[in-house]
Amino acid sequence: MKKFFILFLLVISFCNCSYKKDSDPCDMGPYKLYIRVKENSPEYSSFFKQGEIDDNAIFLKIRDKREQNIFSIKKGLSWIEGYNAKDIMLDGGTLPRDFFKDNSGETLLLKNRTKTYTILIKGASQENECGEVYEVQELMVNDGKATFVLGSRYFIIDL
Repeated sequence: MKKFFILFLLVISFCNCSYKKDSDPCDMGPYKLYIRVKENSPEYSSFFKQGEIDDNAIFLKIRDKREQNIFSIKKGLSWIEGYNAKDIMLDGGTLPRDFFKDNSGETLLLKNRTKTYTILIKGASQENECGEVYEVQELMVNDGKATFVLGSRYFIIDL
């Protein structure tokens, strides 16, 4: 029995060590972009048509690329602070970490059937032990400051 216990401890220790080796704090993958339209916001109804989400009329334009239909509702995001199951979560895809390297900011255009939202994202780079790291500094929607939630791998813009 004692041998099994020692063997068990060795296996647990090995797993813990290999986990620490695999999790690299400098692994700065791309940001996942979400746009949240809260149920109580005035913009909420403009994303619907006849009681259904108007998924054919929601587009996002990034930089000089063509407009792309980005509509995808995400469910089960209860890990987001203040998440409400009736909020619309638009999936904006992934953005590279250096997306924010221009201090003048990057502009996204979000369009639905009634309105176009201009989203300005300003970021900055800084040097740390991982090298050059880019972070979101300020976010504006239609020239007004917007609230956003920033995680290590995602950010959420609130309309």
